[in-house]
Amino acid sequence: MSLGWPGNASGSPWKSWKEVSGSVDMSAASCLLTEDQFLCSICLDVFTDPVSTPCGHNFCKTCITEHWTINVQCHCPNCKEVFYTRPELQVNTFISEMAAQFR
Repeated sequence: MSLGWPGNASGSPWKSWKEVSGSVDMSAASCLLTEDQFLCSICLDVFTDPVSTPCGHNFCKTCITEHWTINVQCHCPNCKEVFYTRPELQVNTFISEMAAQFR
């Protein structure tokens, strides 16, 4: 019995990954990370000691520290979220290891 749902051949309303992507085997290019994904938006270079702000944006530790030293109010340079106390920053080792592939 067909319910008239825009589903897959089995009648399920949910499409499989193969039906959505056209193939189960994804090309290698679609899985690759690019250097652009590991650039600091302050210095425009590959992250050095990358840290994440509470809003989730990433910067070089030195870049964001200098930014907060220059500006009276601590805020995210990307989304402008204000931090009323200066966040404690820890280097994100995962992003650091990934960024090292582009240095």
